[in-house]
Amino acid sequence: CYLTLRHSPRLSKAQAQRLVSIIHHSSLLDTLPLEEDLITPSHEVLPGWSIPQGPANNAVPLPARLTLLYHLPVELHAMAEQLRQRLALLGCQHLGQADLMMGDRLIGEAPEYALEQWLRCDMLWPNLLTGAQYAHLQATLDAVQSQPDARSRNDALRNVFNSLMEDAIMTPLFKYNYRISAPPGVNGLRLNARGWFDFASAWLPASST
Repeated sequence: CYLTLRHSPRLSKAQAQRLVSIIHHSSLLDTLPLEEDLITPSHEVLPGWSIPQGPANNAVPLPARLTLLYHLPVELHAMAEQLRQRLALLGCQHLGQADLMMGDRLIGEAPEYALEQWLRCDMLWPNLLTGAQYAHLQATLDAVQSQPDARSRNDALRNVFNSLMEDAIMTPLFKYNYRISAPPGVNGLRLNARGWFDFASAWLPASST
C-alpha cells in the first residue's frame, strides 16, 4: 500500500516531507486497528530499496485542511468514478485536485518491471504531477530502459523511486500479509505471484477409516 502527495500552494514540499515523517517516525502504522499480522509496515519499496530518511520538518505548520482519496475494490471504484464524473459536472472536486492519494499495487514475479509500468502507465501520475514533472518522469523512464543490462536498469529505477520519496511525492505504507482460509484437512494451498490460488501442491491427509 502506498501514499502519494500532490505538491501545490496548499501542500508544499516541506509540509509533505513532514507528513511522511509523521507516518514513518511514529507509531501510526504499528497501531492501526486491524487484525494481528494482517499487515507489515514498510521500510523499503523492494528488498534493498530502503525509504530515504528525509527531514522531519517539525517546525513546518501543516495545512488546516487536506483531501485524501484512496482506491476501493473494483465495484466500489466504478461507483466512485461515476459519482466523480457527475459531481465534476456540478463543479465539485475531482481527482486532480486531491492533496493525498492512497492505493495499493500487486507486485508479481517481475517486481522491477511492475514498478516501472506503474510509473509509466498509471493515470495517477499525470493527475498527481505537473505537466513538466510528468514529462520529466517519462523521459527518465525512457533513459532507464536504455541501460544495457538488467542490473543497470534496476539501479536506475531505484534512483527514480528514491527521488520520488526524497521529494515526498510517494512513500510506501505497508504490505499485506495474505492468508488463505481452506476447508479443514486441505493442506498445501498457496497464492502465486499474481494473487491467484495455486493448487499444484494441495493435498488431503489419508483417511483414518
